[in-house]
Amino acid sequence: MAVPPDGLHPSRGSSRYTAFAVYRILVRSRGLPQSFSVNRMSSELDRTRPVWRQVAAAIATRIADGEYPVGARVPSVVELSTEFGVATSTAQKALAHLKAEGLIRAEVGLGSFVAERPAERANEVEAQ
Repeated sequence: MAVPPDGLHPSRGSSRYTAFAVYRILVRSRGLPQSFSVNRMSSELDRTRPVWRQVAAAIATRIADGEYPVGARVPSVVELSTEFGVATSTAQKALAHLKAEGLIRAEVGLGSFVAERPAERANEVEAQ
């Protein structure tokens, strides 16, 4: 375990434990402070239905509304889990569902992108 440079350690007093915990969080995040947003969508999710379906529906709505146009990058699993206040596995399942439906395409190492809709592809072929 990493020991902070100023010698703070959890066994040396309760007030110092907080500083040690904050230091550990910063070490784990590679020095980048994590933002804890109060304005998450988790309060808007209905916990009586599968959460991954609700996340997938929200992303599908954004695609349909044009917020994410064709070819635009869809937020990553980590970004979605932070935004919606869900586990990364839940966000991953939502993206996998959208990919199976053909709404997004995933490129290894680059992320997920909005896929062309079959109707758009057919229109392009007819135009040529």
